[in-house]
Amino acid sequence: GDSILKPLPLDLRAAAESGDETTPILFLLSANGGDPVSLVTTFAKRYRQIKKDADALKVVSLGQGQGPIAERTVKDCLMSGSWVLLQNCHLAVSWLPSLARLIEFIRSSERRHPSFRLWLTRLPS
Repeated sequence: GDSILKPLPLDLRAAAESGDETTPILFLLSANGGDPVSLVTTFAKRYRQIKKDADALKVVSLGQGQGPIAERTVKDCLMSGSWVLLQNCHLAVSWLPSLARLIEFIRSSERRHPSFRLWLTRLPS
């Protein structure tokens, strides 16, 4: 019914704390809605008590040729404990199998930092 289609209130703290470093957090964007990058950046700074945007959250906007950059960023942040937001996953359909392998790498890595979080955005298909 209608209740299935209603968006839930955005609770970034609950999202960050309900998961762990091995579970990505996915934002499904609406075609006419806003992008959560600024919300997540502001939340990351406050939650992690970091002053600079770039230190609080690394953002990679996916598209042609961005897969290797996204993978390198995720692997670096996995060890340092930084947060990563991979934006516009729907624009990198051919890279999604690589993303699945990257998530498996995260889950199997013994050298992952417990503060690491992976955030993803995409339009629904």
